[in-house]
Amino acid sequence: MKNIVIKDAHDTDIEFGRIIFGGSNTTFLNGKLPSDFLSKCLNHDMFTIDTARVYGKGTSEEMIGEWMRRYHIPREKMTIIIKCCHPSFAILPRLTRNQAFKDIEASLKALDVSYVDCLLLHRDNPMKSPEEIITFMNEIVSRGYTRSIGVSNWKAERIKKANDYARAHNMVPFTISECQFSLGNRVRDPWHNGTLSITGKENQKEREFYLQEHMPFLCFSALGDGFFAGKIKHDDVDIKKKLSHTSYTAYYSQENLEVLKRAEELAAKKNCSVSAIALSYCLHQEIDMGVVVSVSSEERILQNLAALDIELTKEEMDYLTI
Repeated sequence: MKNIVIKDAHDTDIEFGRIIFGGSNTTFLNGKLPSDFLSKCLNHDMFTIDTARVYGKGTSEEMIGEWMRRYHIPREKMTIIIKCCHPSFAILPRLTRNQAFKDIEASLKALDVSYVDCLLLHRDNPMKSPEEIITFMNEIVSRGYTRSIGVSNWKAERIKKANDYARAHNMVPFTISECQFSLGNRVRDPWHNGTLSITGKENQKEREFYLQEHMPFLCFSALGDGFFAGKIKHDDVDIKKKLSHTSYTAYYSQENLEVLKRAEELAAKKNCSVSAIALSYCLHQEIDMGVVVSVSSEERILQNLAALDIELTKEEMDYLTI
C-alpha cells in the first residue's frame, strides 16, 4: 500500500506512513519504553510520528527529540506531525496567533529541530473566523517552522471556508485533517470535550467532504481505545474488567459487539489479529487515510503493520459495516 503524499508550501512532496506512531501513549510518556523503542518503529518503516504540545505538557516532544539526538537519527528520515493550541483545561480556547507561535516555538525547542513537516491545530474555536486562523497559520509557514498545515477535530464546513479563503488569497491551505474514525461507532465522546468523530451513518457528509476535496485524513482511536485491539472477545463475560473505563464507556454496545464478532471471524479466516482487521478496515476506506496508533511492544508494531498487507473485499467491508 502506497504512503500518503501531500505537497508542502514549496510544492515539494511530504510523505506520511499509513501506520503512524502516536506520541500520546501513556507507557511512552511515563518513560517505561526502552530508549531504542522508536528505533524499532523506524526499523519497521514507521517513520511518521504524531505528537502534540499538550502530550505530557511537552514530555512527548522532549522524548522524541532526545531519541533523535541519542541515536543520531537524520531529520530527513522522519516525518513529524505536531499539534498546537489545545484548549486550556480541555475547554478554554487557546486558538490565537500568539498561542500558535508560542506552542510551535516551544515544540521546535523540545524536539530540537528547526522545522516540522506538518502543524495541526488541535481544536477549533467557532468564535474565530476561519479567515483569521488560516492567515496566522500562513505566517507560521512563512517563518519556515512547518512545511504544511492542517487541522484536528474540525468540521468539514470550517475547513472548506478556511481553504476557500486561502486559495482566493494565494495562501497555503490546510492540506490534511485528523479526527476520530474506527471500525465501531462511539457511544459517546470518551473525553467529554467535544472530540469529533466521522464514524457512522450520521457523519456521511463529513466523509464525503474528504473525497470531494481529495484531502488525506489521519484517524486516531482507530482501535476504539482498545475495544478492537484484541483485548476482549465479543462473548467475554468480564468485558468491563478487561477494558479501560474510557474504552468501555465510549464503545460498549451490542452493535459494536456484533462488529467485533465479525472482525474475529475475518481475523481467523485471514490468520491475523483483530487489530489488523480493524486497522485494515480504516485503510480500505475510499478516503486517503492513515491511522495513528499507540504501540508499546514490538509484537504490537508487527500486528498493526500486518494491516498493510491485508486485502478486504467490498463484501467483507460491507460485512464489517453495520
